[in-house]
This record gives sequence, C-alpha cells and structure tokens, in this order.
Amino acid sequence: MSNMSCLVYLNAVEFYLNLLVFRRSICGLPFKLLDKKSEKQLLFARKKELQAQLQNATSAKDIIELSIMLLFQQVKGMAICGDKLTSAILGVLTSNKKMPISVSELLRKGALLLENGTTVPDEILDAVKSCALSRDLASYEALNEMSIKNI
Repeated sequence: MSNMSCLVYLNAVEFYLNLLVFRRSICGLPFKLLDKKSEKQLLFARKKELQAQLQNATSAKDIIELSIMLLFQQVKGMAICGDKLTSAILGVLTSNKKMPISVSELLRKGALLLENGTTVPDEILDAVKSCALSRDLASYEALNEMSIKNI
C-alpha cells in the first residue's frame, strides 16, 4: 500500500468511526470508543468470568468450548464468543506458534470425540481445563509434558 492510499484508508476509518459516534448520539444510544486501558480492563474481567465458568463446568461440551475461548483470548488477545466455536476457531488456535503442540493435540482430540458424540475421557477434560486455567502456556507445557503424552 502506498503512503497516499494508507492516508486515505486511515482518514476513511476515522471518518467512519466519527460517523458512527454521531449516528449513535442522534439515536440517543450511548456510545464510546474503547481506549487501550478500557479494552484491557474489559478483557481481564471477561477472562475472570470465563475462568469462573470453566471451574464450575461439568459437561464436556462446556469445558472444551470455554477452554477454547480462554486459550484464544490468552494467545491472540481477542475475545470470541458463541456456541459453535469448536470447529471454526480451533484451527486458528492450534496453528498459532504460542500454542504448545501437546495442548493443541489434546484440544483436537477432545473436540473430535465431542463432535462424533463419543464420551470424552476425564483425563483429557482435566488436562484441557487445567491448561486453560493456567497463567502461562509455556510453563504449563514444561511442567505437564510427560503427563499429557500419556493420555
């Protein structure tokens, strides 16, 4: 992209955002663009809520989907939501360099079993759950590499 086209694009984006704020204010709907601090706070609060839901989750479907949401947010820094995340987001998540291969394999295994209607073993669910609840994926893999390979 040339400098001129980048400038035009940035001006178009800025124009669209200003238009959006103006239209929302005319309709009486409160609207404010998130700044970096607010966005960080929102993602942190969402992460805490998802962690609480995952700790209380008992069904295999809930554990896999909540784990995918948490891991995607941890790896990509973006929030995702929805009921049908497993197939669409799993490929993006597992191909990311930050995602440990052993954890990717566990997620794929669990999602495939869930998709086929087969019972997902508790060992897989526990490993996926503990990985999603861990603070650092790299240290999680180093600590649990041997136990994951045995599943």
